[in-house]
Amino acid sequence: SGRRQRTSYRRRRKKMRSTGAEQVLTGPEFKKYIAMIRNKGNVYKTKRSEMADLRAEVGVLARTADILQNQYNEVKTNHLSNGKRTRHSWIHRHSRQVGDDICC
Repeated sequence: SGRRQRTSYRRRRKKMRSTGAEQVLTGPEFKKYIAMIRNKGNVYKTKRSEMADLRAEVGVLARTADILQNQYNEVKTNHLSNGKRTRHSWIHRHSRQVGDDICC
């Protein structure tokens, strides 16, 4: 019986090699392989979730930047349309000019 099983095993293995199968996994090896695949799936799901969160955050920050830019332009327009050239206007222009000089 044992000899017949070995012969059968050898025949099956030879047949699998001829069909292009590289390796036959045993029970523990297969379990290890399944655990590795499951782990990769979990890592992928975690990374995908993190990317979705970051995309949402980018959208919120872009919208916030637009709102702030619009508010700034509105205040600037209102301030200049009132015809008031105050010390604050000069300070703002001067600080912006100095910032540009430092920056660029």
